[in-house]
Amino acid sequence: ESQGLAARVMASQALDTLACHCASTHIYPHVSAFVKPASEAADPYTRLAAMTALAVIAEGCADNLRKRLDAVLPLVLRCLQDSDQQVRGAAAFAIGQFSEFLQPDIISHYEAVLPAVFAVMHDPLPGVQERACYALDAFCEALDKEIL
Repeated sequence: ESQGLAARVMASQALDTLACHCASTHIYPHVSAFVKPASEAADPYTRLAAMTALAVIAEGCADNLRKRLDAVLPLVLRCLQDSDQQVRGAAAFAIGQFSEFLQPDIISHYEAVLPAVFAVMHDPLPGVQERACYALDAFCEALDKEIL
């Protein structure tokens, strides 16, 4: 298990580095082609990989994600309700990353994002709650007073 975790962490870091230092035209199409089917896979590790991939490319592929937010965000919101705790945590992390790097576009989705994140804050597992708090904090930083 520790080798699997180490490999997942290294893969995430490598993808993040590639997304930040290579043209997004070389990264985003491959991640995009993987994410939709992977987010619906029976295997929770495949769903986890999909959410983690979206989270770590948010900075480097922000322009591509902004253009496709209407298609990508529902996948992440659905994974916030996943039966697997790691998938829920990764989806919350993705919302946090989107909130940091996809401004101001992500804010227009507040009516869908906020209830979904609030629901995850009641997760029975502290690790998932922690990522939900990060997502909420990152999201709320950019909200207008009228929305709050």
